[in-house]
Amino acid sequence: MKFSSLAQFALGHADTRLKARIRYWIEFMGEKDISEITSEDVDAGIELMARRGKLRQLPGGIWAKSGEPLAAGTLNRHISALGHIYKLGKSQRIIPKSTISPTKGVEKAREGPGRIINLSRDQIDHIIDASRLMRWRKFTAMICVAMTSGARLGNLQTMTWRDVDLERGSVHFPTSKNGKPYSAAISSQAVIELKNIKRDLDTSDTLVFGNRSFRKSWARTLKLAGVEYFAFHGCRHICASMLAASGMQLAGLMAQLNHSSPKMAMRYSHLNVDHLREGVARAWG
Repeated sequence: MKFSSLAQFALGHADTRLKARIRYWIEFMGEKDISEITSEDVDAGIELMARRGKLRQLPGGIWAKSGEPLAAGTLNRHISALGHIYKLGKSQRIIPKSTISPTKGVEKAREGPGRIINLSRDQIDHIIDASRLMRWRKFTAMICVAMTSGARLGNLQTMTWRDVDLERGSVHFPTSKNGKPYSAAISSQAVIELKNIKRDLDTSDTLVFGNRSFRKSWARTLKLAGVEYFAFHGCRHICASMLAASGMQLAGLMAQLNHSSPKMAMRYSHLNVDHLREGVARAWG
């Protein structure tokens, strides 16, 4: 079986960012047969990507080299995306269960501890208030949903009104980064903001937010709020930080953020030591 055929199937079960990584492997592997692809091919693909560095989009939709290096995490996520293609193929019986992914034995780049964005509630409120000054009327709702659900941008951009349950205060994502559907809770404020932007002519298939560019509005919002700039993806980290600080345990964090392993959720465990303190108090009287 050609790799491109399997990867094309995976494209139909992936969110926006995962699709970009899958397309990279389609371009790199070409029409190779799955049985021909080895870990050396994976290493070569990652090395090529590392040499290329970050890309930036020019007017007209043209992509060019920026001269900036790629983060170790970006390279590792491309390796994981390739592994996901094989895992999905085996789970759907497109390829034999005995097929060994070429990512086996590939050494991932060493990542730093990553940035934890831990804002106060006042700072978060300032961001929300500042967002109301932007021209896009859906911007505040998008920020509230992002911060309280922890959803990735790709999921928010493809979310339809069918995926929103305003009565229960939840959102559902049919596909995700790890290829599995999941649901997440949202705050009462996010529900109010969603109700404010829902129009009578919206159908269940209407995109709630869509793929709109808001980078400049986001930067301006943070500046007006007096908060140091961070990428919009940081809203996901804010969600995790707030939940951890409120006492949510590891299993809850994993479910809300759709983490397939506890590794990422563990990054926020230091924000909630109350249960540890209570355990020590019980043990030592």
